[in-house]
Amino acid sequence: MQGNFLNKKEIKRILGQLEEQWCFTEELMYAFFMNNKKRVSLVNKEFAMLDTTKLRINSLGMYFCEVMENGEVRLSIEGSQLLGPFATKNVVEIDFTAAKRWMYGEDLEIAFGEVTAFVILKYNDYFLGCGRYKNGVISNHVSKNRRIGTLE
Repeated sequence: MQGNFLNKKEIKRILGQLEEQWCFTEELMYAFFMNNKKRVSLVNKEFAMLDTTKLRINSLGMYFCEVMENGEVRLSIEGSQLLGPFATKNVVEIDFTAAKRWMYGEDLEIAFGEVTAFVILKYNDYFLGCGRYKNGVISNHVSKNRRIGTLE
C-alpha cells in the first residue's frame, strides 16, 4: 500500500492543527488516509474496516489537506469548503474581483495583519480554497487543472 489509514493519535494531531490554525473544533466523522506525499484524504469509516493489505492504494476518498514539513495543514478546496463554515480564525473575506483573480490562479495582495499563516478565502457564502498569507500576499495553491484559465 502506498499510504495508510491514520491512527487516533495521528488524527488528533491533525485536528489539533486545524483548531490552532482556524479554531475549527467540530468532529469529522471520517477515516483519514495519508499517502506517501503527506496528502490526507477523508473516506467513509466503514471503508477503513476493509482488508486493504493486498491492494496498492495511492489515493482514495476526498482529498482534504496536505501536512507540511513544519506540521501546518494546507487545506484543499474541498477541505476549505468543509471547514470554512465553522472556522473563526484566519478566514479572509474577499470581493468578486479578488475571487475571480483567485480562480484564475493569481496571488492576491490583501492586508490581513502581521500573521504568516494558511488562510481560507471566502467570497459571500463560498469558500474558494486555502492560501499562504505572508507579507501582504496570499499565495495561490490552486492546481493548474482546477483553474478557470487565463485572466485577460
